[in-house]
Amino acid sequence: MTMQNTKIEAMQSKVDLINQRIDDFQGKLEKFPQKMAHELKTTLSDLEAKKSNVENKLHTAQRLTGDAVTDLETGIQMAWDDMNMAYESVKERFRNDSYQAK
Repeated sequence: MTMQNTKIEAMQSKVDLINQRIDDFQGKLEKFPQKMAHELKTTLSDLEAKKSNVENKLHTAQRLTGDAVTDLETGIQMAWDDMNMAYESVKERFRNDSYQAK
């Protein structure tokens, strides 16, 4: 396995973990007051789009070689940072103690 594949697989594992956490938040939607649940749905939709962007870049990287991969790594890192910041924001905003039960 090449170093490139190792990096891609490691990043994909992190994306998979984010995906599990998105699913966890979606499972908690009914616990939030209606307005907050709507805000969470909208925010999770945006996070899903960012996650898809990262996944698309990772799939592209799997098909590239040499300098093309190096060029794409910056784009992957930027997309990852954007998605991760969005996730951290969701986690902070909608953690269990930040809402009142219905």
